[in-house]
Amino acid sequence: MAEMTLKNARELCTKAELEFYQQSRGRELTSQDAATLQKNRVRARELRDKWRDQSTRQRRALQQSKGTRVVAKTDRSTQKAQLFQEMLKRFEARIATVRESDQQAKAGKPVKRKTSATRAAKHREERAEVRKGLKEKKKRITAALAKPIEAENPLAKATSNVDENSTTATPSRTTKRTSPSAGEDTPNKGLQVNDVQQIKVQGKANQQRQKISGLTNRVRGHVSARGKRAQAARDQGKKP
Repeated sequence: MAEMTLKNARELCTKAELEFYQQSRGRELTSQDAATLQKNRVRARELRDKWRDQSTRQRRALQQSKGTRVVAKTDRSTQKAQLFQEMLKRFEARIATVRESDQQAKAGKPVKRKTSATRAAKHREERAEVRKGLKEKKKRITAALAKPIEAENPLAKATSNVDENSTTATPSRTTKRTSPSAGEDTPNKGLQVNDVQQIKVQGKANQQRQKISGLTNRVRGHVSARGKRAQAARDQGKKP
Protein backbone atom coordinates (compact mmCIF):
# COMPACT_ATOMS: atom_id res chain seq x y z
CA MET A 1 0.00 0.00 0.00
CA ALA A 2 1.07 3.58 -0.64
CA GLU A 3 2.52 5.58 2.25
CA MET A 4 -0.02 7.57 4.21
CA THR A 5 0.14 11.35 3.85
CA LEU A 6 -0.94 14.28 6.01
CA LYS A 7 -4.11 14.53 3.95
CA ASN A 8 -4.97 10.92 4.78
CA ALA A 9 -4.26 11.55 8.47
CA ARG A 10 -6.65 14.53 8.52
CA GLU A 11 -9.39 12.37 7.01
CA LEU A 12 -8.88 9.43 9.38
CA CYS A 13 -7.71 10.77 12.74
CA THR A 14 -9.29 12.66 15.58
CA LYS A 15 -7.83 15.97 16.75
CA ALA A 16 -5.64 14.28 19.39
CA GLU A 17 -4.49 11.58 16.99
CA LEU A 18 -3.64 14.20 14.35
CA GLU A 19 -1.50 16.16 16.86
CA PHE A 20 0.30 12.94 17.72
CA TYR A 21 0.82 12.23 14.01
CA GLN A 22 2.49 15.64 13.58
CA GLN A 23 5.06 14.68 16.26
CA SER A 24 6.33 11.89 14.00
CA ARG A 25 7.28 14.21 11.14
CA GLY A 26 9.90 16.85 10.33
CA ARG A 27 11.39 19.10 12.99
CA GLU A 28 8.95 18.01 15.66
CA LEU A 29 10.43 14.52 15.38
CA THR A 30 14.10 15.57 15.32
CA SER A 31 13.69 17.98 18.26
CA GLN A 32 12.54 15.27 20.70
CA ASP A 33 14.91 13.80 23.26
CA ALA A 34 15.41 10.07 23.84
CA ALA A 35 12.84 9.80 26.67
CA THR A 36 10.09 11.50 24.64
CA LEU A 37 10.84 9.31 21.66
CA GLN A 38 10.49 6.19 23.80
CA LYS A 39 7.10 7.31 25.13
CA ASN A 40 5.85 8.12 21.64
CA ARG A 41 7.06 4.79 20.33
CA VAL A 42 5.05 2.95 22.99
CA ARG A 43 1.96 5.02 22.25
CA ALA A 44 2.28 4.46 18.49
CA ARG A 45 2.59 0.72 19.02
CA GLU A 46 -0.51 0.65 21.24
CA LEU A 47 -2.57 2.56 18.68
CA ARG A 48 -1.29 0.37 15.88
CA ASP A 49 -2.33 -2.78 17.79
CA LYS A 50 -5.71 -1.26 18.67
CA TRP A 51 -6.70 -0.53 15.09
CA ARG A 52 -5.20 -3.73 13.76
CA ASP A 53 -7.33 -5.73 16.22
CA GLN A 54 -10.34 -3.60 15.34
CA SER A 55 -9.85 -4.34 11.66
CA THR A 56 -9.56 -8.08 12.38
CA ARG A 57 -12.76 -8.14 14.47
CA GLN A 58 -14.70 -6.25 11.84
CA ARG A 59 -13.49 -8.59 9.12
CA ARG A 60 -14.50 -11.68 11.11
CA ALA A 61 -17.93 -10.25 11.84
CA LEU A 62 -18.37 -9.56 8.13
CA GLN A 63 -17.33 -13.10 7.29
CA GLN A 64 -19.85 -14.56 9.73
CA SER A 65 -22.69 -12.38 8.46
CA LYS A 66 -22.03 -13.33 4.83
CA GLY A 67 -21.03 -16.93 5.50
CA THR A 68 -17.80 -16.69 3.50
CA ARG A 69 -14.13 -16.09 4.20
CA VAL A 70 -13.60 -13.92 1.13
CA VAL A 71 -14.77 -10.44 2.11
CA ALA A 72 -13.50 -6.93 1.52
CA LYS A 73 -11.24 -5.36 4.11
CA THR A 74 -12.63 -2.71 6.41
CA ASP A 75 -10.88 0.28 4.86
CA ARG A 76 -10.93 2.82 7.69
CA SER A 77 -9.59 0.54 10.43
CA THR A 78 -6.98 -0.95 8.09
CA GLN A 79 -5.78 2.48 7.01
CA LYS A 80 -5.47 3.74 10.58
CA ALA A 81 -3.48 0.63 11.50
CA GLN A 82 -1.14 1.34 8.59
CA LEU A 83 -0.87 5.00 9.61
CA PHE A 84 0.28 4.20 13.14
CA GLN A 85 2.59 1.47 11.86
CA GLU A 86 4.40 4.04 9.70
CA MET A 87 4.60 6.40 12.68
CA LEU A 88 6.10 3.61 14.78
CA LYS A 89 8.80 3.02 12.17
CA ARG A 90 9.74 6.71 12.13
CA PHE A 91 10.03 6.85 15.91
CA GLU A 92 12.18 3.70 15.97
CA ALA A 93 14.47 5.03 13.22
CA ARG A 94 14.93 8.30 15.10
CA ILE A 95 15.70 6.45 18.35
CA ALA A 96 18.40 4.43 16.57
CA THR A 97 19.96 7.63 15.20
CA VAL A 98 20.01 9.28 18.62
CA ARG A 99 21.60 6.21 20.20
CA GLU A 100 24.31 6.09 17.55
CA SER A 101 25.10 9.78 18.12
CA ASP A 102 25.29 9.26 21.89
CA GLN A 103 27.64 6.30 21.48
CA GLN A 104 29.94 8.28 19.22
CA ALA A 105 29.95 11.18 21.68
CA LYS A 106 30.87 8.85 24.57
CA ALA A 107 33.64 7.26 22.54
CA GLY A 108 35.06 10.67 21.72
CA LYS A 109 34.36 10.32 18.01
CA PRO A 110 33.09 13.35 16.10
CA VAL A 111 29.47 13.12 15.09
CA LYS A 112 29.06 13.16 11.34
CA ARG A 113 26.59 15.71 10.10
CA LYS A 114 25.30 14.21 6.90
CA THR A 115 23.06 17.14 6.16
CA SER A 116 25.99 19.57 6.23
CA ALA A 117 28.12 17.35 3.99
CA THR A 118 25.27 16.92 1.56
CA ARG A 119 24.69 20.66 1.53
CA ALA A 120 28.39 21.36 0.91
CA ALA A 121 28.54 18.85 -1.94
CA LYS A 122 25.48 20.40 -3.54
CA HIS A 123 27.00 23.87 -3.15
CA ARG A 124 30.18 22.73 -4.90
CA GLU A 125 28.16 21.35 -7.79
CA GLU A 126 26.27 24.63 -8.13
CA ARG A 127 29.50 26.63 -8.13
CA ALA A 128 30.94 24.36 -10.83
CA GLU A 129 27.87 24.96 -12.98
CA VAL A 130 28.17 28.73 -12.45
CA ARG A 131 31.85 28.71 -13.40
CA LYS A 132 31.06 26.69 -16.51
CA GLY A 133 28.37 29.16 -17.52
CA LEU A 134 30.68 32.14 -16.96
CA LYS A 135 33.36 30.48 -19.07
CA GLU A 136 30.95 30.01 -21.95
CA LYS A 137 29.74 33.60 -21.60
CA LYS A 138 33.32 34.86 -21.69
CA LYS A 139 33.92 32.97 -24.93
CA ARG A 140 30.83 34.53 -26.49
CA ILE A 141 31.87 38.01 -25.38
CA THR A 142 35.38 37.53 -26.76
CA ALA A 143 33.95 36.41 -30.09
CA ALA A 144 31.60 39.39 -30.14
CA LEU A 145 34.44 41.84 -29.43
CA ALA A 146 36.48 40.35 -32.28
CA LYS A 147 33.82 41.38 -34.80
CA PRO A 148 33.90 44.88 -36.39
CA ILE A 149 31.71 47.46 -34.68
CA GLU A 150 31.04 49.75 -37.67
CA ALA A 151 27.39 48.68 -37.83
CA GLU A 152 26.80 49.73 -34.23
CA ASN A 153 28.92 52.87 -34.21
CA PRO A 154 28.36 55.24 -37.17
CA LEU A 155 31.37 57.38 -36.20
CA ALA A 156 33.62 54.31 -36.33
CA LYS A 157 32.11 53.43 -39.72
CA ALA A 158 32.83 56.91 -41.04
CA THR A 159 36.40 56.69 -39.81
CA SER A 160 36.85 53.28 -41.43
CA ASN A 161 35.69 54.76 -44.73
CA VAL A 162 38.25 57.52 -44.31
CA ASP A 163 40.95 54.92 -43.63
CA GLU A 164 40.00 52.95 -46.73
CA ASN A 165 40.24 56.07 -48.92
CA SER A 166 43.45 57.19 -47.27
CA THR A 167 46.71 57.11 -49.20
CA THR A 168 48.52 55.16 -46.45
CA ALA A 169 49.72 51.67 -47.23
CA THR A 170 47.71 50.01 -44.42
CA PRO A 171 44.72 51.16 -42.28
CA SER A 172 46.44 50.19 -39.01
CA ARG A 173 46.06 52.63 -36.14
CA THR A 174 49.75 52.44 -35.33
CA THR A 175 50.84 53.29 -38.89
CA LYS A 176 51.95 56.87 -39.22
CA ARG A 177 50.05 58.68 -41.94
CA THR A 178 52.14 60.76 -44.28
CA SER A 179 50.76 63.70 -46.19
CA PRO A 180 51.15 63.64 -49.97
CA SER A 181 53.73 65.92 -51.47
CA ALA A 182 52.69 69.26 -52.80
CA GLY A 183 53.09 68.34 -56.44
CA GLU A 184 51.67 64.80 -56.15
CA ASP A 185 48.28 64.23 -57.68
CA THR A 186 46.13 61.90 -55.54
CA PRO A 187 42.48 60.90 -56.05
CA ASN A 188 41.55 62.11 -52.55
CA LYS A 189 43.84 65.07 -52.25
CA GLY A 190 41.36 67.20 -50.31
CA LEU A 191 40.45 64.46 -47.81
CA GLN A 192 42.26 64.61 -44.47
CA VAL A 193 42.04 62.58 -41.23
CA ASN A 194 40.91 64.45 -38.14
CA ASP A 195 43.05 63.08 -35.26
CA VAL A 196 40.79 64.57 -32.56
CA GLN A 197 37.72 62.95 -34.10
CA GLN A 198 39.55 59.64 -34.36
CA ILE A 199 40.39 59.72 -30.62
CA LYS A 200 36.71 60.30 -29.85
CA VAL A 201 35.74 57.36 -32.06
CA GLN A 202 38.23 55.12 -30.26
CA GLY A 203 36.74 56.17 -26.93
CA LYS A 204 33.26 55.36 -28.17
CA ALA A 205 34.48 51.96 -29.32
CA ASN A 206 36.00 51.22 -25.91
CA GLN A 207 32.75 52.18 -24.20
CA GLN A 208 30.83 49.90 -26.55
CA ARG A 209 33.15 46.97 -25.75
CA GLN A 210 32.75 47.61 -22.04
CA LYS A 211 28.95 47.72 -22.42
CA ILE A 212 28.91 44.39 -24.29
CA SER A 213 31.20 42.63 -21.79
CA GLY A 214 29.24 43.89 -18.76
CA LEU A 215 32.48 44.65 -16.89
CA THR A 216 31.74 47.99 -15.29
CA ASN A 217 34.26 50.00 -13.28
CA ARG A 218 32.62 48.75 -10.11
CA VAL A 219 33.06 45.13 -11.16
CA ARG A 220 36.66 45.74 -12.20
CA GLY A 221 37.39 47.32 -8.83
CA HIS A 222 35.84 44.39 -7.01
CA VAL A 223 37.92 41.91 -9.01
CA SER A 224 41.16 43.82 -8.55
CA ALA A 225 40.65 43.99 -4.76
CA ARG A 226 39.97 40.28 -4.47
CA GLY A 227 43.66 39.42 -3.96
CA LYS A 228 43.97 41.99 -1.16
CA ARG A 229 40.94 40.60 0.63
CA ALA A 230 42.27 37.06 0.36
CA GLN A 231 45.66 38.11 1.74
CA ALA A 232 43.98 39.93 4.64
CA ALA A 233 42.00 36.80 5.46
CA ARG A 234 45.19 34.72 5.44
CA ASP A 235 46.90 37.22 7.73
CA GLN A 236 44.05 36.78 10.21
CA GLY A 237 44.30 33.01 10.08
CA LYS A 238 41.09 32.55 8.09
CA LYS A 239 40.46 30.73 4.86
CA PRO A 240 40.01 33.13 1.94
